[in-house]
Amino acid sequence: MLALRERLLPYIPGHTLEEKRARFFVLFPGMAGVLVTARAIADLHGRERMLADARSFYLEAFGSKKG
Repeated sequence: MLALRERLLPYIPGHTLEEKRARFFVLFPGMAGVLVTARAIADLHGRERMLADARSFYLEAFGSKKG
């Protein structure tokens, strides 16, 4: 997990290395949880809606702010 974190740090927004590392441990398990939960939803439309909502949330919460 730590090796993966270090490989992904360049892609995680943050001003300092410590901030990026902290964000990884919020971002990665949360995204994994959404994927596991989505797989348990039998309804394809419901699954796609959940993944789209999660994508929007993570982009807003962790995406780099431009402008």
